[in-house]
Amino acid sequence: MEIQIDNDTKVRIAKYGPNRLFGDYKERQILEEKALTQRFDEVWRKQLGAAINQATPSQANKKSLKMQLTPAESQYFDDSQEHYQFTLGNEGLRFLAQLRVKKDKSQRTLTQLWETSPRRSRLQPDELLAGLTKKQREAQIWSDIYYRSGFWRRVAYLTIGVLVSLLAILASSPYLGHLYGERVIGTLSLIVGALTALQTFLDLGRRSEKYEAAGKGWGKLAREIEEQIIRMKTTQIAPEDQLKIVDDVIQKMNALQDFSPTIGPRKYEKAKENLEQKHQEASGERTQIAGSAS
Repeated sequence: MEIQIDNDTKVRIAKYGPNRLFGDYKERQILEEKALTQRFDEVWRKQLGAAINQATPSQANKKSLKMQLTPAESQYFDDSQEHYQFTLGNEGLRFLAQLRVKKDKSQRTLTQLWETSPRRSRLQPDELLAGLTKKQREAQIWSDIYYRSGFWRRVAYLTIGVLVSLLAILASSPYLGHLYGERVIGTLSLIVGALTALQTFLDLGRRSEKYEAAGKGWGKLAREIEEQIIRMKTTQIAPEDQLKIVDDVIQKMNALQDFSPTIGPRKYEKAKENLEQKHQEASGERTQIAGSAS
Protein backbone atom coordinates (compact mmCIF):
# COMPACT_ATOMS: atom_id res chain seq x y z
CA MET A 1 0.00 0.00 0.00
CA GLU A 2 1.50 3.31 -1.09
CA ILE A 3 2.11 5.87 1.65
CA GLN A 4 0.45 9.24 1.11
CA ILE A 5 2.29 12.47 1.95
CA ASP A 6 0.80 15.92 1.43
CA ASN A 7 2.99 18.84 0.35
CA ASP A 8 2.74 20.62 3.70
CA THR A 9 4.13 17.56 5.46
CA LYS A 10 6.93 17.24 2.91
CA VAL A 11 7.92 20.87 3.43
CA ARG A 12 7.77 20.61 7.22
CA ILE A 13 9.79 17.39 7.44
CA ALA A 14 12.36 18.59 4.89
CA LYS A 15 12.76 21.86 6.81
CA TYR A 16 12.81 20.58 10.39
CA GLY A 17 13.53 16.87 9.96
CA PRO A 18 16.71 14.90 10.77
CA ASN A 19 19.94 16.60 9.71
CA ARG A 20 21.56 13.39 8.50
CA LEU A 21 18.74 12.80 6.06
CA PHE A 22 17.99 16.28 4.78
CA GLY A 23 21.28 18.13 5.23
CA ASP A 24 22.43 21.20 7.15
CA TYR A 25 19.68 22.59 9.37
CA LYS A 26 20.59 26.28 8.95
CA GLU A 27 20.74 25.94 5.18
CA ARG A 28 17.25 24.43 5.07
CA GLN A 29 15.72 27.35 6.97
CA ILE A 30 16.20 29.70 4.02
CA LEU A 31 15.00 27.32 1.29
CA GLU A 32 11.69 27.97 -0.47
CA GLU A 33 8.84 25.46 -0.33
CA LYS A 34 9.53 24.17 -3.82
CA ALA A 35 13.17 23.41 -2.98
CA LEU A 36 12.15 21.73 0.28
CA THR A 37 9.60 19.56 -1.51
CA GLN A 38 12.21 18.53 -4.07
CA ARG A 39 14.67 17.67 -1.31
CA PHE A 40 12.09 15.50 0.45
CA ASP A 41 11.15 13.72 -2.77
CA GLU A 42 14.81 13.03 -3.53
CA VAL A 43 15.45 11.54 -0.07
CA TRP A 44 12.22 9.57 -0.25
CA ARG A 45 13.10 8.14 -3.65
CA LYS A 46 16.68 7.21 -2.72
CA GLN A 47 16.16 5.46 0.62
CA LEU A 48 13.45 6.74 2.93
CA GLY A 49 10.39 5.49 1.06
CA ALA A 50 11.63 1.91 0.71
CA ALA A 51 12.72 1.78 4.38
CA ILE A 52 9.32 2.89 5.72
CA ASN A 53 7.41 0.63 3.33
CA GLN A 54 9.45 -2.40 4.44
CA ALA A 55 9.03 -1.59 8.14
CA THR A 56 6.24 -3.09 10.23
CA PRO A 57 4.19 -1.33 12.90
CA SER A 58 6.10 -1.23 16.16
CA GLN A 59 4.76 -3.45 18.92
CA ALA A 60 6.58 -1.48 21.59
CA ASN A 61 4.69 0.40 24.25
CA LYS A 62 3.66 3.87 23.06
CA LYS A 63 5.14 5.42 26.18
CA SER A 64 8.53 3.84 25.53
CA LEU A 65 8.47 5.13 21.95
CA LYS A 66 7.61 8.62 23.10
CA MET A 67 10.46 8.59 25.63
CA GLN A 68 12.94 8.37 22.73
CA LEU A 69 11.91 11.86 21.64
CA THR A 70 12.85 15.28 22.96
CA PRO A 71 10.20 17.33 24.82
CA ALA A 72 9.73 19.51 21.74
CA GLU A 73 9.23 16.46 19.49
CA SER A 74 7.02 14.47 21.87
CA GLN A 75 4.23 17.06 21.72
CA TYR A 76 3.53 15.86 18.16
CA PHE A 77 3.47 12.19 19.13
CA ASP A 78 -0.04 10.79 18.62
CA ASP A 79 -0.90 7.55 20.42
CA SER A 80 -3.79 6.89 18.05
CA GLN A 81 -1.51 6.66 15.01
CA GLU A 82 0.79 3.82 13.98
CA HIS A 83 4.54 4.04 14.53
CA TYR A 84 7.30 2.39 12.53
CA GLN A 85 10.89 1.97 13.68
CA PHE A 86 13.59 1.39 11.07
CA THR A 87 17.28 1.91 10.37
CA LEU A 88 19.13 3.41 7.40
CA GLY A 89 22.61 2.85 6.01
CA ASN A 90 25.58 1.26 7.69
CA GLU A 91 25.92 3.96 10.38
CA GLY A 92 23.18 2.58 12.58
CA LEU A 93 20.87 5.54 12.03
CA ARG A 94 17.53 4.86 13.69
CA PHE A 95 14.26 6.58 12.86
CA LEU A 96 10.68 6.62 14.03
CA ALA A 97 7.89 7.36 11.54
CA GLN A 98 4.33 8.22 12.51
CA LEU A 99 1.53 7.31 10.08
CA ARG A 100 -2.20 7.95 10.21
CA VAL A 101 -3.98 4.78 9.05
CA LYS A 102 -7.64 4.51 8.13
CA LYS A 103 -9.71 1.93 10.00
CA ASP A 104 -10.14 -0.18 6.88
CA LYS A 105 -6.36 -0.02 6.26
CA SER A 106 -7.03 1.41 2.82
CA GLN A 107 -4.74 4.39 3.23
CA ARG A 108 -1.61 5.31 5.19
CA THR A 109 -0.46 8.92 5.52
CA LEU A 110 2.93 9.99 6.85
CA THR A 111 2.56 12.72 9.51
CA GLN A 112 5.87 12.80 11.41
CA LEU A 113 9.45 11.58 11.12
CA TRP A 114 12.05 11.64 13.92
CA GLU A 115 15.60 10.42 14.31
CA THR A 116 16.08 8.29 17.42
CA SER A 117 19.75 7.35 16.99
CA PRO A 118 21.77 7.31 20.22
CA ARG A 119 24.17 9.79 18.65
CA ARG A 120 21.82 12.25 17.01
CA SER A 121 24.25 15.09 16.39
CA ARG A 122 27.96 15.69 16.04
CA LEU A 123 27.50 18.27 18.74
CA GLN A 124 27.13 16.10 21.84
CA PRO A 125 25.72 17.27 25.19
CA ASP A 126 29.08 17.03 26.96
CA GLU A 127 30.76 19.02 24.19
CA LEU A 128 28.01 21.62 24.28
CA LEU A 129 28.25 21.89 28.07
CA ALA A 130 32.01 22.38 27.89
CA GLY A 131 31.62 25.06 25.22
CA LEU A 132 28.85 26.88 27.08
CA THR A 133 30.80 26.73 30.35
CA LYS A 134 33.78 28.32 28.60
CA LYS A 135 31.56 31.06 27.16
CA GLN A 136 29.97 31.67 30.55
CA ARG A 137 33.33 32.15 32.23
CA GLU A 138 34.40 34.51 29.45
CA ALA A 139 31.22 36.54 29.96
CA GLN A 140 31.86 36.62 33.72
CA ILE A 141 35.41 37.86 33.10
CA TRP A 142 34.20 40.71 30.90
CA SER A 143 31.46 41.56 33.40
CA ASP A 144 34.01 41.77 36.22
CA ILE A 145 36.36 43.91 34.12
CA TYR A 146 33.72 46.45 33.16
CA TYR A 147 32.14 46.64 36.60
CA ARG A 148 35.53 47.34 38.19
CA SER A 149 36.52 49.82 35.48
CA GLY A 150 33.20 51.63 35.78
CA PHE A 151 33.43 51.70 39.59
CA TRP A 152 36.91 53.27 39.67
CA ARG A 153 36.02 55.81 36.99
CA ARG A 154 32.96 56.81 39.00
CA VAL A 155 35.12 57.12 42.13
CA ALA A 156 37.59 59.33 40.24
CA TYR A 157 34.72 61.38 38.79
CA LEU A 158 33.15 61.99 42.21
CA THR A 159 36.52 62.69 43.84
CA ILE A 160 37.45 65.32 41.28
CA GLY A 161 33.93 66.76 41.44
CA VAL A 162 34.01 67.12 45.23
CA LEU A 163 37.52 68.58 45.13
CA VAL A 164 36.54 71.13 42.46
CA SER A 165 33.48 72.16 44.46
CA LEU A 166 35.47 72.64 47.69
CA LEU A 167 38.25 74.58 45.97
CA ALA A 168 35.72 76.74 44.13
CA ILE A 169 34.03 77.62 47.41
CA LEU A 170 37.38 78.50 48.97
CA ALA A 171 38.46 80.54 45.93
CA SER A 172 35.25 82.58 46.06
CA SER A 173 35.49 83.26 49.77
CA PRO A 174 36.32 86.93 50.51
CA TYR A 175 37.53 85.97 53.98
CA LEU A 176 40.15 83.62 52.54
CA GLY A 177 41.28 86.27 50.05
CA HIS A 178 41.63 88.82 52.83
CA LEU A 179 43.55 86.32 54.95
CA TYR A 180 45.96 84.87 52.35
CA GLY A 181 45.93 87.38 49.57
CA GLU A 182 45.05 87.40 45.89
CA ARG A 183 47.97 85.15 44.92
CA VAL A 184 46.56 82.22 46.83
CA ILE A 185 43.07 82.86 45.49
CA GLY A 186 44.46 83.01 41.96
CA THR A 187 46.29 79.73 42.49
CA LEU A 188 43.13 78.07 43.74
CA SER A 189 41.22 79.41 40.74
CA LEU A 190 43.85 77.98 38.39
CA ILE A 191 43.63 74.60 40.11
CA VAL A 192 39.83 74.66 39.88
CA GLY A 193 40.02 75.50 36.18
CA ALA A 194 42.61 72.78 35.53
CA LEU A 195 40.61 70.13 37.38
CA THR A 196 37.41 71.19 35.60
CA ALA A 197 39.14 70.98 32.22
CA LEU A 198 40.61 67.58 33.13
CA GLN A 199 37.21 66.31 34.19
CA THR A 200 35.66 67.54 30.95
CA PHE A 201 38.47 66.02 28.88
CA LEU A 202 38.37 62.62 30.58
CA ASP A 203 34.55 62.59 30.57
CA LEU A 204 34.66 60.18 33.51
CA GLY A 205 30.96 60.42 34.33
CA ARG A 206 29.73 59.30 30.91
CA ARG A 207 32.51 56.74 30.53
CA SER A 208 31.73 55.18 33.90
CA GLU A 209 28.10 54.77 32.79
CA LYS A 210 29.27 53.04 29.60
CA TYR A 211 31.51 50.65 31.52
CA GLU A 212 28.81 49.86 34.07
CA ALA A 213 26.26 49.27 31.29
CA ALA A 214 28.70 46.90 29.58
CA GLY A 215 29.26 45.11 32.90
CA LYS A 216 25.51 44.64 33.34
CA GLY A 217 25.18 43.32 29.78
CA TRP A 218 27.95 40.76 30.19
CA GLY A 219 26.63 39.76 33.62
CA LYS A 220 23.16 39.20 32.21
CA LEU A 221 24.59 37.07 29.39
CA ALA A 222 26.60 34.99 31.91
CA ARG A 223 23.37 34.26 33.83
CA GLU A 224 21.53 33.35 30.62
CA ILE A 225 24.29 30.91 29.65
CA GLU A 226 24.15 29.42 33.15
CA GLU A 227 20.41 28.82 32.67
CA GLN A 228 21.12 27.04 29.38
CA ILE A 229 23.77 24.88 31.09
CA ILE A 230 21.23 23.86 33.76
CA ARG A 231 18.71 23.14 31.01
CA MET A 232 21.25 20.95 29.20
CA LYS A 233 21.96 18.98 32.37
CA THR A 234 18.31 18.36 33.24
CA THR A 235 16.53 17.92 29.90
CA GLN A 236 17.08 16.33 26.49
CA ILE A 237 17.52 18.93 23.77
CA ALA A 238 17.14 18.32 20.05
CA PRO A 239 20.25 18.91 17.86
CA GLU A 240 18.47 21.77 16.10
CA ASP A 241 17.81 23.48 19.44
CA GLN A 242 21.43 22.90 20.46
CA LEU A 243 22.59 24.80 17.39
CA LYS A 244 20.12 27.60 18.16
CA ILE A 245 21.51 27.90 21.69
CA VAL A 246 25.11 28.14 20.47
CA ASP A 247 24.24 30.59 17.67
CA ASP A 248 22.23 32.78 20.07
CA VAL A 249 25.10 32.94 22.58
CA ILE A 250 27.67 33.78 19.88
CA GLN A 251 25.45 36.49 18.39
CA LYS A 252 24.89 38.09 21.80
CA MET A 253 28.61 38.00 22.59
CA ASN A 254 29.44 39.62 19.25
CA ALA A 255 26.83 42.33 19.85
CA LEU A 256 28.19 43.03 23.35
CA GLN A 257 31.76 43.23 22.05
CA ASP A 258 30.68 45.86 19.52
CA PHE A 259 28.84 47.80 22.24
CA SER A 260 31.49 47.54 24.99
CA PRO A 261 34.41 49.98 25.41
CA THR A 262 37.90 48.80 24.50
CA ILE A 263 39.85 46.97 27.22
CA GLY A 264 43.56 46.12 27.17
CA PRO A 265 44.74 42.47 27.20
CA ARG A 266 46.48 42.91 30.58
CA LYS A 267 43.21 43.76 32.32
CA TYR A 268 41.54 40.75 30.74
CA GLU A 269 44.27 38.38 31.91
CA LYS A 270 44.18 39.85 35.41
CA ALA A 271 40.40 39.49 35.61
CA LYS A 272 40.71 35.93 34.32
CA GLU A 273 43.20 35.08 37.06
CA ASN A 274 40.91 36.59 39.70
CA LEU A 275 37.93 34.61 38.44
CA GLU A 276 39.88 31.34 38.35
CA GLN A 277 41.09 31.98 41.89
CA LYS A 278 37.49 32.53 43.03
CA HIS A 279 36.41 29.26 41.39
CA GLN A 280 39.27 27.39 43.09
CA GLU A 281 38.36 28.86 46.48
CA ALA A 282 34.69 27.97 45.95
CA SER A 283 35.62 24.42 44.91
CA GLY A 284 37.81 24.08 48.03
CA GLU A 285 34.96 25.24 50.27
CA ARG A 286 32.54 22.75 48.68
CA THR A 287 35.09 19.95 49.17
CA GLN A 288 35.50 20.85 52.86
CA ILE A 289 31.73 20.94 53.37
CA ALA A 290 31.33 17.55 51.68
CA GLY A 291 34.15 16.11 53.80
CA SER A 292 32.68 17.38 57.07
CA ALA A 293 29.23 16.10 56.11
CA SER A 294 30.57 12.62 55.49
